[in-house]
Amino acid sequence: ASSFDWLTEPLATRQPVNPDPGLINEDFKPTEASKRTFGVSDVAALWVGLVISVPAYYLAGSLVELGMSWWQGILTIFISNAIVLIPMILNAHSGTKYGVPFPVLTRAAFGIRGATIVGVLRGLVACVWFGIQTWVGGTSLLTLYEALAGPITAAPIAFLGGITGPQFGFFFVFWCIQVLILIKGIESIRIVEKYSAPILIGLFA
Repeated sequence: ASSFDWLTEPLATRQPVNPDPGLINEDFKPTEASKRTFGVSDVAALWVGLVISVPAYYLAGSLVELGMSWWQGILTIFISNAIVLIPMILNAHSGTKYGVPFPVLTRAAFGIRGATIVGVLRGLVACVWFGIQTWVGGTSLLTLYEALAGPITAAPIAFLGGITGPQFGFFFVFWCIQVLILIKGIESIRIVEKYSAPILIGLFA
């Protein structure tokens, strides 16, 4: 038997019996195998979207500024993402096998109340990262617009933190695009990643 057999163990999803109403809702219920839509290719596409992104190029560019060559910077980012992929797979294994979300899994380690704190902390980190991604996306849209229509001259606005009107406008446009995808649920994210991954790989190549 292989030491990695646990990665290919059959799904073991079971619905809870007489659960406490305060500990379960539609989001916390296990997702049965017949209702899962993410396959290997979908997870791979999601990982491509995480790795090949504008923030990743920003990081590579900052490494070039520090003295690396362009290929060293990109290689460093690629290796870093590959290293992070290992704990991501380990962390996701239980959830994938039993069909339960992260907030439920953390109850085993932190207890019911502790899991709530962990969930809130994770949500705060997600909010920060959402803001970073939205800012980078909005800046990218503004750059594309200026490349097509010419540069926009605008003064910084103090109550917006010193950014300009066009910067805020494109930030808001990108925010709306992301929210429209998110409110459609996880299936819309799967579809977006599925079709964007080949484009990202083509641009990277």
